[in-house]
Amino acid sequence: MLDIIDELKNIYRNDVFPIVDTVTPKDLVIYFPTLDLTIETDQIVDDSFELSENLCSEPDLVFGACEASKIKFTLADVEQDLKGQWFTIEQVIDGFDPVPLGVYKVDSCVKQDNLRFKDITAYDK
Repeated sequence: MLDIIDELKNIYRNDVFPIVDTVTPKDLVIYFPTLDLTIETDQIVDDSFELSENLCSEPDLVFGACEASKIKFTLADVEQDLKGQWFTIEQVIDGFDPVPLGVYKVDSCVKQDNLRFKDITAYDK
């Protein structure tokens, strides 16, 4: 279990427009250790990040079912082929320690038609 301070928990709980006047900026940092490649938030296409975690996606709980967490996002201006690469991902809020979101392996890295963007799908270990 992560040890997250109460002040940061309150930001996550209450960071919604009706409750606060401005939303706290949250940045993602993705690091590929074998490539020594760090991807910052400005390389992730807006509103393309999706993290899904399910114990079981079936309508009824299946005994022994356990599904990997899945991350999907679109990157801009990354030349390397990332398929099969492991990465760590953290969420950074100014003034706080980074919150780790996990370690993932890229399952697919599909280049879009315009050749500038890549759609990434990864699963956790």
